[in-house]
Amino acid sequence: MDSIEQAYRVLELELDKSTSMKEVNQAYKDLVFIWHPDRIPNDRARLIEKAEEKIKVLNDARSFLRSQAKNGRLPAATATETSTRKNNQSAYSRSSATRARNTRAYGYRPGDDSTYRPYSRRTKTATRTATDGNSNGDGYRPPYEAYRRAAASSEYGATYRARYPSSAWPRREDSATQSSRNGAARNGRAKQPSAEEKAARAKATAERKASDRAAREKAIAERKAREKAAREKAIAERKAREKAAKEKAARDKLAREEAAKEKAIQKNASKGTSKRDPDLSGVNMSGANLKEKDFSGRNLSGADLSGADLSDTFMHKVNLNRANLRKARLFRANLLQADLSHADLSGADLIGADLSGADLSGADLSGAKVGYGDKIMVKLLGARLTGTIMPNGRIHE
Repeated sequence: MDSIEQAYRVLELELDKSTSMKEVNQAYKDLVFIWHPDRIPNDRARLIEKAEEKIKVLNDARSFLRSQAKNGRLPAATATETSTRKNNQSAYSRSSATRARNTRAYGYRPGDDSTYRPYSRRTKTATRTATDGNSNGDGYRPPYEAYRRAAASSEYGATYRARYPSSAWPRREDSATQSSRNGAARNGRAKQPSAEEKAARAKATAERKASDRAAREKAIAERKAREKAAREKAIAERKAREKAAKEKAARDKLAREEAAKEKAIQKNASKGTSKRDPDLSGVNMSGANLKEKDFSGRNLSGADLSGADLSDTFMHKVNLNRANLRKARLFRANLLQADLSHADLSGADLIGADLSGADLSGADLSGAKVGYGDKIMVKLLGARLTGTIMPNGRIHE
């Protein structure tokens, strides 16, 4: 780098404007970010080499401007072009031999630790090989201020340059280093994969794709199986709920029907007790189950009640004149003041019956059960027994 104007153009700064080192550093960082070798794919060796060369030029330009700065500022390039070019030419001619010698020994610039070094993950080995003058390859650079003070002291300058031979600036790569780097790049470009390697890579790629496709198909099949099982389970649960709802509805309906029937029976029974037919003369209720019924005050004259079950019935003042009660069951029946004149009670069961005040005149009680042994268990208090045929067949007078 020979002039401020050239450095300005490299860093894309305005030529007719005074610039601070802060602006120089910012322009340098922006361009390094754009041209950084790590941003280029590994297989683009030519572009990587070009980016590294661009980074070297940017480093040279910023280091040159830093050496020309006064109090952190630089003059406009157009105003100082002539004087700066003269001074630089004389200084460069005096130290050209030293710079060339030191550049061959070390591959970096003196002084500036913040300067970018073309050292990346892609060119690590090549950079270390190129900078074989540096014993550890770590890219150490002595501070610029120390170099400036050492260079200013004539008696210390030789000793300092001997200890730090990389202090020569600007950096120049020797022909051996450049040839080595170019040869490595050519070898990398010239090395092409063989047919067997290509076939192996293609086979590996096909196997990987087939494995990925099989894995995807398996995952899809498992997902579909899970979804199908979930749908079948949901359908079975819905059918079970519908079946349970139908069964419950049927049970509720049956219960309502039974309740309605019971209600109707109770209603009919209440109607039968509250509203009764007063005249049942000549009715045929032979063998009927009339337990605990209420026939009090009704007219059953001439009715056929043979073999009927009249247990615990209430027949107060009932008219049973000439009624047929043969073998009827009148167990504990209440026949208080009933009219049983000329009724046929032969073979009837009268145990526990209450016939107090009843009219049994002319009635036939032959063979009727009225007790156990000699003990009579029928109430006949105040009953009329004139002409009644008693259970032993004797006519009562």
